[in-house]
Amino acid sequence: RATELLHVGTSATLSSAVIEGLLRRELGYRGVVVSDDLEMKAVSERYGAGECAVRALRAGCDAVLVCSKMDMLLEAREALAREARGDAAFFARLREAAGRVHDLARAHPPRPAADENALLNALGSQAALGIQNELRSRAG
Repeated sequence: RATELLHVGTSATLSSAVIEGLLRRELGYRGVVVSDDLEMKAVSERYGAGECAVRALRAGCDAVLVCSKMDMLLEAREALAREARGDAAFFARLREAAGRVHDLARAHPPRPAADENALLNALGSQAALGIQNELRSRAG
């Protein structure tokens, strides 16, 4: 059914027919909808990150992913803010999306970080712990 709703070259992330029509109205889903990574070639080669983010929120996504490129993340954030400043309906849509994300975060708060012994037990080796620490240091 979803493929019937998509035009050639359109990602489900950017399709209100799929997100609002099929997912929300027909299937009754009321939870958070998260986009595909906006860096994916299916959309990034056709639109910029900013336009993709705006289109995804308009289509019904509540959160958009930009997984590795900081410049694309900043472009998306600026486009969403610019659109919200100039369009009251879009601003209301962002508030609706933020409410869903906030409700999800409140219902499922982050777990406290595991101590090293628990991590060793879970991962099973000192080498795995070393990899985890290296990843943590690169991220921070």
